[in-house]
Amino acid sequence: MPLEDSILFAEEETCSISCSSESKSLPEEKPWKILVIDDDHDVHAVTNMIMRKFVFANRPISLINGYSGVDARRLIQEHHDAAIVLLDVVMETDREGLEVVEFIRDELKNPFVRIILRTGQPGHAPESEVIENYEINDYLEKVSLSDQRLQSAIQINLQAFNLLQTIKNNQQNH
Repeated sequence: MPLEDSILFAEEETCSISCSSESKSLPEEKPWKILVIDDDHDVHAVTNMIMRKFVFANRPISLINGYSGVDARRLIQEHHDAAIVLLDVVMETDREGLEVVEFIRDELKNPFVRIILRTGQPGHAPESEVIENYEINDYLEKVSLSDQRLQSAIQINLQAFNLLQTIKNNQQNH
């Protein structure tokens, strides 16, 4: 793989808003929903390009894009079954993403969705502070984020989401 393909913010052509694998899944299997919330259109384009063929547990993913904290709040309510929120920290305000985390965890009481924070400005939300004070599942700095690291983070968090859903379903069935 050429070096420019391994860096998340390499210049690439944009792909469609909703990306899924080219491989076919069974009709009853729905794609994993991943909300991509970032005010930078290039971040969406590159994320869509990197994740376009991603499959987990024989199911493709569907990327649902939003560009603000307002979009994030609306989309998480519309897609309450989303597995992951890939969330920028700095959008309308320096801490908008962190406010969205509080909305998801405190107001919606959603402990299941995995929240991956991505930031290009780590000084606005230092990793140690964020991990200590917010219920997130991963913290990624855009500057050093490769396609492999993003895919690994998505896979690990889909595994966790899938396990939590299995536990929830087993508890409901007993």
